[in-house]
Amino acid sequence: MKTYQDYRKLLADKDIDAVSLATPNHWHALGTQWAMEAGKDVFVEKPVSHNVWEGRQIVNAEKKLNRIVQGGTQSRSSFAIREAVAWVQAGNLGKITLARGLCYKSRPAMKVRKTPLPVPAEVDGDLWFGPAPIVDIRRPRLDYDWHWQWPMATAIWATKASTRWTLPAGSLARPPLPPRRGAWAAGLGIKTMVRRRIPRSCTRL
Repeated sequence: MKTYQDYRKLLADKDIDAVSLATPNHWHALGTQWAMEAGKDVFVEKPVSHNVWEGRQIVNAEKKLNRIVQGGTQSRSSFAIREAVAWVQAGNLGKITLARGLCYKSRPAMKVRKTPLPVPAEVDGDLWFGPAPIVDIRRPRLDYDWHWQWPMATAIWATKASTRWTLPAGSLARPPLPPRRGAWAAGLGIKTMVRRRIPRSCTRL
């Protein structure tokens, strides 16, 4: 099996028809865009982009380049989930006026380093940061802990929201949708996640 450190070299390989992206979030949109431009289909893990604007560029490119892109919200493909949604939409629970998507998971305290974490020797820092600004890593680990630094991620907040929100909002809600919708976030600086720059929770209406 061929291995690549530079994603661009993988995309230049004509023997590859599709790619699966499970990189840090800040690479999702650009990695998907490049793959489509290279004539490849894409499976990209959730969240598919770092922000809404990036997500729209993926949709625009998908239509323009006639490629297949799937976001990694696997629960939406579950037969059990699809059957449950169809059962609810058939009116078996009556009129739905409120749906909540919850995720309770225990986490240890998020520690912060006093000095920046050096990029491991086996990692190409320029490639790892890619489209994100090069910033000090103030977490104990490079892997996974990038979730808690805004240039690289939107934290578990967006990762879980892409499933916990989209399932009730996209599957249970029947058109027409409310003329006004909104969301707000809260919970910065919670002690269990010391010095996070990303909201702890979000409410969507």
